[in-house]
Amino acid sequence: MTSTASSSLILRLAVLSLTCLLGFGSYFCYDSPAALQSQLEHGLNLTNSEFMSLYAWYSWPNVFLCFIGGYLIDAVLGRRKAGIVFSMFVLVGQAVLAYGTSKSSLWIMDIGRLIFGLGGETLAIVGNAYSVAWFSGSMLNLAFGMVLSVSRLGSTASLNALAPLYDHLNKTNGINGTMTEPEILGETLSIAGLTCVGSFLIAAALCFLDAKFMGEGNSSNDSDEEPLLVESSENNIDEFGVENDIEILEEPDLIIADEDETPAASGDWSERLNFNGGAWLLFAICVFYYSSVFPLISQGVKFFSKWFHVDESTARMLNSVVYTMSLPASPIFGFMVDRTRKNVFWVAVAIILSSCAHGLMAASHYIIDHPATPNAIIHALPWVAVTLLGLGYSLLACSLWPMVSFIVPKEKLGTAYGFMQAIQNLGLALTAMLSGVIVDKGGYQQLLMFFLSFQAIALFCCLMLWKKHGINCEPIPESYEGSRRQSRIE
Repeated sequence: MTSTASSSLILRLAVLSLTCLLGFGSYFCYDSPAALQSQLEHGLNLTNSEFMSLYAWYSWPNVFLCFIGGYLIDAVLGRRKAGIVFSMFVLVGQAVLAYGTSKSSLWIMDIGRLIFGLGGETLAIVGNAYSVAWFSGSMLNLAFGMVLSVSRLGSTASLNALAPLYDHLNKTNGINGTMTEPEILGETLSIAGLTCVGSFLIAAALCFLDAKFMGEGNSSNDSDEEPLLVESSENNIDEFGVENDIEILEEPDLIIADEDETPAASGDWSERLNFNGGAWLLFAICVFYYSSVFPLISQGVKFFSKWFHVDESTARMLNSVVYTMSLPASPIFGFMVDRTRKNVFWVAVAIILSSCAHGLMAASHYIIDHPATPNAIIHALPWVAVTLLGLGYSLLACSLWPMVSFIVPKEKLGTAYGFMQAIQNLGLALTAMLSGVIVDKGGYQQLLMFFLSFQAIALFCCLMLWKKHGINCEPIPESYEGSRRQSRIE
């Protein structure tokens, strides 16, 4: 490997690491209410519906902002400035949430979550933008899998760390007796907000690296200086030892214009939303799948405690398994999807695994209450269910999201990812409200059946996508507008 290729490898690994950590603070604080659900409901006297409003208020602004944010990334800000701006929203939103909690004010807490939501999901779009810009080609599924899994590690850390942190602060206060329970909760959330400071600093670092190495030297072929990102051999073997037919220097697959260039003309909104049928099926899969997973995890600590009759510590561990598994599983699955190129098939497998998990949870009471069921099965049942859900979630994360770049022209990719996030958040907002009401009025059995119906719709949409675009999700030539270099190995 040449010196230039070695430098390129180090640079890309550095960018991948920073892109993975960009959303860590956002996800850590996103699930901070879930980590403290029992404490918040007790200390602030909240119902389940009021608690779930914290997630609904996070999602409502993203129904619109993710789409607008994708447009802003495409045509106005660019990924560099957008990363800094939206990470600042996340930081301010968490600070307002902590303040509202310390004052026992639900409406201030909701405003904080709204501000937090203005940046959280759009920051994820920025991560997608960096992934496509730097790793489009044979590493795209792997990069998406790693970014999503490491980001979700923030949720895992939050679900396992904040309750013990609260207990420590509460015990310390028991000695001094100077703080109320809401004030201790506010302090816990303020400490969690330090991770958002880290995300802001990482956004600034990515901005610097991207401007330096993906600037004008990579935006045209007229530069006198050779950029750092080059092919490592005449046989198109990249720095990671993978054979490919991508010429990174000549046609970088950027989804947004460089900061030193004039943003591309945006066109009217009807044109920007003129996606083909396959893209709309991807959007539907995203909405229905994640609307059956995230709302369950948002109230998972209480759910596992009551549904499987385990202590709170075990419930926290069960609730974090999905995100914990994604850290090692998503990169492995991403590599597997990169090798097989059967993205639609793997999405179908992911949905089936997740449906089995929900079905097993729904049937668990019948299994547990049966007198012939051995104790070993009763104890293993929740772990098997969350393991299946973790496998499905990890596999879907690295096989679904890259397909947008397969069938959407590059000049509309930011808008497409933004719209995908927007309707995902519409689903999450509505589901958060409905799930709180369902639990308050009908219990967890009805909630699980509700989620199973969503999984069935997602699987139906996946089969329709398979029929329309094939197992590899190939674009339909006659409906595929705009010149775009194919970034996958046939």
